[in-house]
Amino acid sequence: MKFNYWYWNNVLSNENIKELNNIIENNFDFYENEEFTAKEKNQTLKNVTTKQIYFFKIKKFLNKIMYDIYNTNNQNFNYNINEIKNYDLINFNTYQSLNKQEYKYHVDATLDPYEDIKLTIVINLSETIYEGGDFFIFSQGEQEIKEIKTPGNMIIFKSFLNHKVSPVTAGERKTLTFFLKGPNFR
Repeated sequence: MKFNYWYWNNVLSNENIKELNNIIENNFDFYENEEFTAKEKNQTLKNVTTKQIYFFKIKKFLNKIMYDIYNTNNQNFNYNINEIKNYDLINFNTYQSLNKQEYKYHVDATLDPYEDIKLTIVINLSETIYEGGDFFIFSQGEQEIKEIKTPGNMIIFKSFLNHKVSPVTAGERKTLTFFLKGPNFR
């Protein structure tokens, strides 16, 4: 049986989360270019702050979980994917309750004509409890993925599935998101 997503509990400890957030805040490379964010009819679907950092800068935190990610792909999704490279950009998303920040339904895609995004990985890096900011996948109906609400937990899902984050109503939601790409779907 094939599933739309998999999850892991506690891939990062609270100590790892604090250290990783500090490294990203002090060493990120770019703010995400709005030109590349998900849009519908030329309207941006998110009002979230996204900082981007090269993989090699945070590799030590992610290397221990990459085996599980690749293994899950091989056993459950069986996509032809490339290994993540040192200069691939990783997204650090911060959702603030002040503006009820959210990310409306979208799919993860690339403008590269030779490859597609196959899988999306999201790790909860929140340091405080937040309200709202719930994660949903739409596949034969809306499905809330409650496992990603806990700091340190991780999900992997098919990038072409519509997904969203509901408005954050209290506190601050932080996530690390990255993509596994491969040759175009056939």
